[in-house]
Amino acid sequence: GVINQNRADYVRTWDQVEFLPGVFDALRRLAASQFAVVVVTNQSAIGRGIMAAETLQGIHDGMAQRIADAGGRLDAIYACPHAPDAGCDCRKPQPGMLLQAASDLHIDLAGSYLVG
Repeated sequence: GVINQNRADYVRTWDQVEFLPGVFDALRRLAASQFAVVVVTNQSAIGRGIMAAETLQGIHDGMAQRIADAGGRLDAIYACPHAPDAGCDCRKPQPGMLLQAASDLHIDLAGSYLVG
């Protein structure tokens, strides 16, 4: 992960979220910039039936709030819920979530950075 620690068995509850060192400082700096701060994440635990979409939304809401409390911001979070073999256009490295974010938030992808 770039924001939180990955787990082999998936982060399935808010209690399992472990923010990586330096995340809050980095997101505070980005919040002061003109850049949109967008998370794009593969979440196949939903497609595999391990976690409900509502549970993931709660985790993302908690992350966004904790980041905001630390002086950062997330302008949007896009999650691909599909299993790896689903053949969707949103699962990274496919561009679907990036294209959706660009459309929704009027982002120039040519002038953007992707981390992670």
